[in-house]
Amino acid sequence: MADPTLVNSQITDAVTQTNTKVLGEAPAMAMGSLYQTIGNAIAMAAANAVYAQQQSNIVYQAATTMCVKALLGGGAIGNITMPGNINENSSKILEEQINMLKAQVEKAKAAEKKAAKTAAKKSPEKRTSIKRKNTSKSATKKAGK
Repeated sequence: MADPTLVNSQITDAVTQTNTKVLGEAPAMAMGSLYQTIGNAIAMAAANAVYAQQQSNIVYQAATTMCVKALLGGGAIGNITMPGNINENSSKILEEQINMLKAQVEKAKAAEKKAAKTAAKKSPEKRTSIKRKNTSKSATKKAGK
């Protein structure tokens, strides 16, 4: 305990305990402040990363669009001009592939029509035979009763 003075000893003890409490809590308060600062820094870093990714995706899309335009006959990307034979070849190849796809679609449509005609021819016969079987079964059931 403190030396006897003009101040009441209970007051002196209360002030001493308060000072001790504040000094004891100081490291915890400092760590809490540090954790909050680190948390804010990490959140800002994540937000910056998301923003950078969004911006780079926009640039990637623009670059892809410009390159596809140049390949399909646009000719130039900024100061770079694509050679003429690449544009001519790519458009010829693209046209050939489109014609091949059209031919395949026509073949598929023809096969579908043929299959529909075949099914239409077979379906009345099957229905008739099914009816005949059902009527013969019902006749035998009636005769058995």
